[in-house]
Amino acid sequence: DDANVPRAVNNNQPVMAMAFNFGTVSGAHIQQHVIVAYDEIKAINYFGEALSPYWARNGTTFNQMMATASNNYATYVTKTAAFDTQLMTDMTTEGGANYAQIGALAYRQTFTATGLAADPSGQLLAFPKENSSNGDVSTVDVLYPMFPQLLLFSPTVAKASLQPVMDYANSSLWHFDNAPHDLGTYPLVLGRPDGGEEMPVEETANMLIMLDGIAKAEGSSEYADQFWPLISKWANFLKPYANTPGLQLTTDDFLGVITNSTNLAVKAIIGLGAFADLARRHGDTATANSYTAIAQADVTHWMNQSISSDGTHWLLSYGQQGSGAQMYNLVFDQILGTNLFPASVAAKDIAYDKTVLTPLGVPIRSTTNIVGIDWSIWDASLATNAADFQTLITPIYTYLNTTGTRVPMRDKYDTSNLNGGLFQARSVVGGVFAKMLTDPAMWSKYSSQDTNVLGPYAGFPVTTAVVPSGNESPQTWRFTTVTPPGNFMVPGFNDSAWASGQSGFGTAITPNLIVNTVWNSPDIWMRRKFTMPAGTFSNLQFEVFHDEDVEIYVNGLLAATDSGYTTGYTTLPITDLQSRLQLVAGKTITLAVHCHQTTGGQGVDVGLVTVQPGVR
Repeated sequence: DDANVPRAVNNNQPVMAMAFNFGTVSGAHIQQHVIVAYDEIKAINYFGEALSPYWARNGTTFNQMMATASNNYATYVTKTAAFDTQLMTDMTTEGGANYAQIGALAYRQTFTATGLAADPSGQLLAFPKENSSNGDVSTVDVLYPMFPQLLLFSPTVAKASLQPVMDYANSSLWHFDNAPHDLGTYPLVLGRPDGGEEMPVEETANMLIMLDGIAKAEGSSEYADQFWPLISKWANFLKPYANTPGLQLTTDDFLGVITNSTNLAVKAIIGLGAFADLARRHGDTATANSYTAIAQADVTHWMNQSISSDGTHWLLSYGQQGSGAQMYNLVFDQILGTNLFPASVAAKDIAYDKTVLTPLGVPIRSTTNIVGIDWSIWDASLATNAADFQTLITPIYTYLNTTGTRVPMRDKYDTSNLNGGLFQARSVVGGVFAKMLTDPAMWSKYSSQDTNVLGPYAGFPVTTAVVPSGNESPQTWRFTTVTPPGNFMVPGFNDSAWASGQSGFGTAITPNLIVNTVWNSPDIWMRRKFTMPAGTFSNLQFEVFHDEDVEIYVNGLLAATDSGYTTGYTTLPITDLQSRLQLVAGKTITLAVHCHQTTGGQGVDVGLVTVQPGVR
C-alpha cells in the first residue's frame, strides 16, 4: 500500500507485539531478543507428494525448532557475524566497497526467496519462487541468474535446486527434447507440459551451463552423469540453435521476442561448450572433441553475424545495424573455463557499455531504458581492470542507495524513473556473485566450506490411476450446460435428462487436453457413478484438468476446489476428510463436478489416482 507507508501497527492489520520492561538502565548494556518463526506444516506439493519443510525432515517439531534456535542463539550470532565480516572483506577486495554493499543485499534475498523442503528420503530440495512476476516455481531462467550465489556458497543447494527440474524432465510427464521452463506455481510443483513456454533454447542452454558449473565446483561430473541420456538429448537439441537461434523468447522475455538474438546465441554456444566439458569429465573424449569443434565454428559464425558495421560493438541480433546490447552471457565462458570466445569479444563489449552508460546504469539493450542488476554485474565482471568494473557498477549502487521505493531489492529498473522498477524480491539477484566466481581462488575458498553431503534422492513420485480420467482412456459422464438444481451433486439426483459424453470436455484450442466432447459455454455440470475398485489406496488424490475454476463432489460432499486453470493434468488433494472416507473398496461413488470458464481455451476432466514415492 504505497499511499500508506510506513503503516501504523493499529491500521487495519493483524499484528503481534512484544514488550520488555528493562527497568532502570544506567550505563549498562541490556539485550533481549524475540524469536518469530513460521511453521509451514507442509512446504511443497511435489507432484502429489506433500513435502515437509527441510528443518522438519528428522521429525523435529515446531517448538523443538524454536528451542534449538534459542539455545544456540549466542553461537549463531557469533558465527554469522564472523561470516559477514569475512564475506564483506572479500567482496570489497574483489570488487570494491560498493560491490560489497550490493552483495549484502543480494545474499539474503536470494536465499530467502527460495523454499527448502525434504524429499521422502530426507534429502534437500530447493524451490525458488518468482516473486513479483508470476509466482512460478523452479523457473529455469530464474535459477540461471541466481546460480552464481549457489555455486559460490553451496554446491549442495545448487544440486538441490536443479534436482526437481532434472527429475521432471526425465519423467514420462515431459515429452519434449528441450528443457522445461518451470514446474508450476509455488508451492504447487506439478509440472507444466507446455514445451518450455516458448523459451526452449534459453532453458536448455541454461541447464547445460548450470550442470557444468556444479561439475567445475566439485571437480567431477558425478551429479550430471546420472542423467547422461537426458543431457545428451538436450545438447543435440541445442546444436542448430547455437548457430542460428531463430525467433525466440529469451531471459529478457518482458521485452519481447528477438530473431537471432546475439546474446542468446552466445549462451547457446557456451551451452555446447559446457556439454563438451561434461562429456570430457564423463570420459567420452570423442563427444567432447566433437561438441568443442561445433562450438568453436559457431563462434566464428557469430562474430561475422554480430559485429556492427563500424566494428565498435556487438549487435542486438544478427545483422540488425543500429542496435546494441550487453553480451552478459559471456561471463560463463570465463567462469567455466570453456574459453570459446576470444578476449577481444569481451573487450569490445566493455568498451560499448561505457559509451552507453547512464547515471543509473547500462540498459539491457539499446531500445530500452531497463537495467538488469544481475546482467549488468555479469557484464562488468568481464572487465580486465578494476577501474572499468567500478565504472559500470557504481550507477547500480547509486540507484539502490537513492531510489525512493520501499521494496526489497529490485533486479530490473527503469533509468528514466528513479522511484520505479519492474521486479523485486526475486532470487535472481544471486547473479551479483558472478564476479566472485571469476576468481578461482575465491570460488574455492567459499565452496569448500560447504560440508553438506546429499544422500540418494527418493525416486520421482509415481502416479497410478485408480479411477481413470480421460488422460488414461475416455470415460462416460452425464453433463449439462444449463444451471441445475442446487442438489445436483447428491447420489439420488435424477440426471436422466442430461446429455451423455466422453471425457475430456472442452474446446479444440485448449492445450494438452484430448477433447472428446465439445464444451464451449461458460459452465458445465457433470456426474459419473462407479464402484471403487478393490484395494487399499494410500495418498489418494484427484487427477484433474480444469480451465478454469472447478468444484469436485464425492457423494454430495465438497471434496476439493481449485481456481484458475491448469496447462495439463495435475493432482489435486482431497481436502475434505468425510469425502476421503467415502472412497473405500466396493463402495458406490457419485462423482460430481462443476467447472466455470471465462476466457480463452477451456476444458475439464477428473479421475482418481494414488501418488507414491518412486524408487531409484
